[in-house]
Amino acid sequence: MPDSLATEAVVPRLQTTWLGKHYVFLQSIDSTNSYLDKLAREGAARGTVVVADTQTHGRGRLGRQWVSPPGCNLYLSLLLRPDWVPGVMLPLSLTAGVALAEAVTPLLPERPRLKW
Repeated sequence: MPDSLATEAVVPRLQTTWLGKHYVFLQSIDSTNSYLDKLAREGAARGTVVVADTQTHGRGRLGRQWVSPPGCNLYLSLLLRPDWVPGVMLPLSLTAGVALAEAVTPLLPERPRLKW
């Protein structure tokens, strides 16, 4: 199961102290962001990660539709609980996308592309 994003394949391999310790994998979900928002309102811990193989109603920046075909991309949402003002979060989100793409590049057959 080395290519699997399923919980039983990912969680045992994590070597973090808090990031991803609560990891949820869903085959299909309307939106990882909506699901994580629900978990956050129910008290989910910082570092909670929600990953899906496909999203049926994903959304991007400014409420744009996010097309999420199965088996093609990485669809995830990560819960952070910083003490920052909300305006700081947008640059953080963009920076995190670039950092993740650079981190996984050596592990992939082709360079990841980011959808802005």
